[in-house]
Amino acid sequence: MLPDRGRISGSALAGRGTDATTTMELWEQIALGAIILLVLLWQGPALLRSSREQDDGPKDWMGALIPLGLVVLFVLFLISMI
Repeated sequence: MLPDRGRISGSALAGRGTDATTTMELWEQIALGAIILLVLLWQGPALLRSSREQDDGPKDWMGALIPLGLVVLFVLFLISMI
């Protein structure tokens, strides 16, 4: 039998050894936290402004709930068919 030299194992693709579960390194956690903080600071003022300037127009919730309910029923039907 020929040696398996052409394949790359899943652990080699992960680059973190042979452990199936990988954890984030400290620098990755800090970078992710910084990105989340920057997005919140960037979008925060716009979210506050839009919440203060809410539109008092007609609220047509049934126009949104009926199609959403139909989609949920269709997904439940598809799940039941399995």
